Amino acid sequence: MAGAGPTDNEGNEPEAVGKTMTYEEALAWWFGRINYEVRAATPRDLKLERMRAVLRRLGNPQDRLRLVHVTGTKGKGSTCAMLASVVQAAGYRVGLFTSPHLEHVSERVQVNGVPISAPELTARLNEIRPAVEEVERQGPPVTFFEISTAVGFLHFLYRRCDLAIIEVGLGGRYDSTNVCWPL
Repeated sequence: MAGAGPTDNEGNEPEAVGKTMTYEEALAWWFGRINYEVRAATPRDLKLERMRAVLRRLGNPQDRLRLVHVTGTKGKGSTCAMLASVVQAAGYRVGLFTSPHLEHVSERVQVNGVPISAPELTARLNEIRPAVEEVERQGPPVTFFEISTAVGFLHFLYRRCDLAIIEVGLGGRYDSTNVCWPL
């Protein structure tokens, strides 16, 4: 099934199904989404069900990760970066999901301080797209941040992270990162 995500407990990546987007096409598709980081959302725009539906079609990668979820009004990014550094220094493979990015979107998803590579990002977006399109046939469009969150969860699973540190993005109870169950 397209967009089914990994089917084994090892986090192995699925084979590509359907038309595969190039890196440039994948970024154009992703950046063409509604982005509530730059445009204000109304309460009816923010619902976790859409995010849950996408992740369900991807095999619920967030449920197969050990997570720390960082929220608050000030210092989230610094707290996440320090925590990731400490965990990595202790010898663990650590995923870090933050927003917004400063220079390039790949900064949002890192493993041991290294941003997701162009080929990995392209693969993640190609895997996510069929799930997004299926969800959108039944309701409102999936947002830029929801896709960003799914990219992070999948990447951390495939890279077999010992711990993933997830920074809340848009805030509030409908933030797409709230679909995870932290330690």
